[in-house]
Amino acid sequence: MFAWFQVREAQRLRKEQTRPFVLIDFGAWSTIIELRITNIGKTIARDIRFEFDPPLETTRDSVANNAFGAVRDLSLFKDGIPSLAPGKEIKIFFDQFPSRLDAKLPLTYNVRASYAGHGGEPYAELMTLDLAAYVGTGGITRYGLDDIYKQVKTIADNVKRWTDFSGLKVLTRRDIKERNAEMEARHEEQAAAAQADTDQGGGGKDNGAQ
Repeated sequence: MFAWFQVREAQRLRKEQTRPFVLIDFGAWSTIIELRITNIGKTIARDIRFEFDPPLETTRDSVANNAFGAVRDLSLFKDGIPSLAPGKEIKIFFDQFPSRLDAKLPLTYNVRASYAGHGGEPYAELMTLDLAAYVGTGGITRYGLDDIYKQVKTIADNVKRWTDFSGLKVLTRRDIKERNAEMEARHEEQAAAAQADTDQGGGGKDNGAQ
């Protein structure tokens, strides 16, 4: 009996180690959200199909210039993926934050992935895709008023440092107006002094001629 159990367990392990294994999940960087479909198994997966609850929906589905139409209408979701080799990954642009949050679209989807392995053996995986897990982690961040205030204060502090660095000054309109008035007054003083020198020099020459 124990030997029979060992044989069955060894067969199960060999099967698990050589089967395909298809995963679908969200990936995020900056404000971009991707859908990533990957076969992490050891053999090829065939006739891959997905069922989403609720149906996939993005902020780009109704955009007039979106030549590809709604994401849920893509061929790989409507007709399935004929085959996916081991280690192969398909990436699809899904949506953007914070527009998705503003539109109050679903952040969580339940997915059933079904596919066939060697000899047509069927497999099915139940997964949950959760975008909420990315919010506030640095991959996707939604900023509030406190965050915006802190960022503006940081910028203001940086500008102040720039104005004090090596005598560099960022001029306001008032500064420019006062500077121009000062330069104009200085120019008038220099012109008057030059004219006085000319007059004095000219008078001396005339006296000398007489």
